[in-house]
Amino acid sequence: MVGPPLEKFSGSAPDQSSMAQRTNMKWKVGFLVPFVAVFIFLSLLKPHSLFKWDKVVEFMGSTVTIQRNVTSVHSAPMRKTFRVAWYQQDPEIQTSLSKYDPQKCNITNCLIEQNSSLADIVVLRHSFLPYHPVIQKRRGQLWVLYSSESPHHTHYPPEEWADQIDLSASYMESSDFFVPLYGRVELRRTGLLRNYTGILTNKTRDAVWVSSHCSTPSGRENLVRALSEHLKVDKFGTCGDQKCGKQYDDFKKCENTFVNNYKFYFSFENSICDNYTTEKLYFLFRDSAAIIPVVNGPRDVDKYLPKNTYINSLDFASPKMLAEKLKEIGNNETIYISFLTEKDKYTMPGQSVNDLIDLAIHKFQCDMCRYLHDLDIGKSLKRPKTWQRIFNPSVQCKPDN
Repeated sequence: MVGPPLEKFSGSAPDQSSMAQRTNMKWKVGFLVPFVAVFIFLSLLKPHSLFKWDKVVEFMGSTVTIQRNVTSVHSAPMRKTFRVAWYQQDPEIQTSLSKYDPQKCNITNCLIEQNSSLADIVVLRHSFLPYHPVIQKRRGQLWVLYSSESPHHTHYPPEEWADQIDLSASYMESSDFFVPLYGRVELRRTGLLRNYTGILTNKTRDAVWVSSHCSTPSGRENLVRALSEHLKVDKFGTCGDQKCGKQYDDFKKCENTFVNNYKFYFSFENSICDNYTTEKLYFLFRDSAAIIPVVNGPRDVDKYLPKNTYINSLDFASPKMLAEKLKEIGNNETIYISFLTEKDKYTMPGQSVNDLIDLAIHKFQCDMCRYLHDLDIGKSLKRPKTWQRIFNPSVQCKPDN
């Protein structure tokens, strides 16, 4: 009998058990491939994720290794833009604000807003406050009361404003925003080489004072009058009998005359209040002027000027004792030169008062942006209504003389 033809094959006959296992594996893999594909596809929908290989699935007796989402990285949600509005600022401040560059702040997503109703913070200039508010404060908005003047030259805000003010900004270090508008001193990068003996030899007069306001809360005019009884003081400006040019270039010429001919310059403020200092305190450092400044306060002036670079009238019991000390220093070459050499270790950044204002306003804007950022991320910030103390002359200032 002839049987059916035999199939050609090489090797031994297939094992029935092995064939069953292969069939079972193909079935499992065929079933798992769509499952794994869908899982990977869903994972890829999150391009910001990082993955690592990990054994996560055991399905129908087979272990499958796939990618697992473990963490997220840089693709954060879009940042909020913070907005600061400056309500009714003077032209000087407006000029400084026009130079604001958010890229020079550590919080760059912060803009100056012209529409106060859209702002997160509204800055209110104390000297420009009308009696009644003419803008509406929206929910969640912060109002900052800002002043560069001493409390003697400001008034307590009207009640309608006061109830809505949240934060303070001023020359006071205890303000929510510290704004040292008129200057600061810093160590000089390179020393000065001078003939200090020659400088002192050319100085033939004792002291000079320049002023245009002759009746002040500090009583500086009375101090000058008393000092003049014991010391030769030349008085320039409205309050004196000598004149100096009103234009800046003319004043520079006068300033050179002062520095070359006088031993002491009276840098007297019109108000003596805690932390209150103006350009009168700093400009002699800006110009490397070889003259010793005499100040009438504040008592904590050493927070702003290095010791042994100036003389503070508040350190003396009477004008006569101050005058005697000035004559002693002026007549002793060693002591006088020691003041000049110490003073020459420092300088004031910026070339003019306007430069200083630009720097201060830019820092103030950046500080407000940082404040808004910290609030946004949930940082707890205290708001103790510091402005109520800062704008009170009975607390901050020496009584009127």
